[in-house]
Amino acid sequence: MSYLRRDLLGAPFRRAFDALARGDTSKVEPLELPWRPTEAVYLVAGNDPANPNHWDRLIVVYAVDFEDESDAAMARVVLQQFAQTKVGNAPPCHFNEATKPPLEVSTNFSPREVGVGYLSFVLFQAHVATDARRLKALDLVVGFRNYLQYHIVAAKTSLHIRMRAKIVDWLQVLNRAVRTSHDPREMKTAQGRTFTRKASKK
Repeated sequence: MSYLRRDLLGAPFRRAFDALARGDTSKVEPLELPWRPTEAVYLVAGNDPANPNHWDRLIVVYAVDFEDESDAAMARVVLQQFAQTKVGNAPPCHFNEATKPPLEVSTNFSPREVGVGYLSFVLFQAHVATDARRLKALDLVVGFRNYLQYHIVAAKTSLHIRMRAKIVDWLQVLNRAVRTSHDPREMKTAQGRTFTRKASKK
């Protein structure tokens, strides 16, 4: 039962991954999967630019949208970091602004109006070469949107905690700065002599 969601939502991906594992994605049809009310996931076969007849990759594109402006801003930062960070043998990743959908989307579908942008993953045969790798890729593709949502909520929670801690520090500084007496304060010179500042004459 724990894999029911993955198996149901990931059925179209599983067939495409099987074709990619065989080294030929030419028969994989472009596919649009409505993921959320204002979001979709696109699956498109890709070929080698140096050898157009060699269909050796799959492109998975997420159209990401958030209604809340702060969530949208944080999601954009997270997606940009995904595109800029290179980790080992992870699939290459690209981010496109909402006004500039990737070619895989604009040439095969009618792009949706999204507030954040598009994140694309390019998968090659090595990413799905074995059954274990195919299942792992399927888990990541199906669970990515929830993964993104989790990290945005965690980031906001961490930010709020740090803001509250900073406010407590500022309040402590202000409380220490409050004068407890209106008597003239005793002051000392560099030589250690004590003097009292006289009130200025009006």
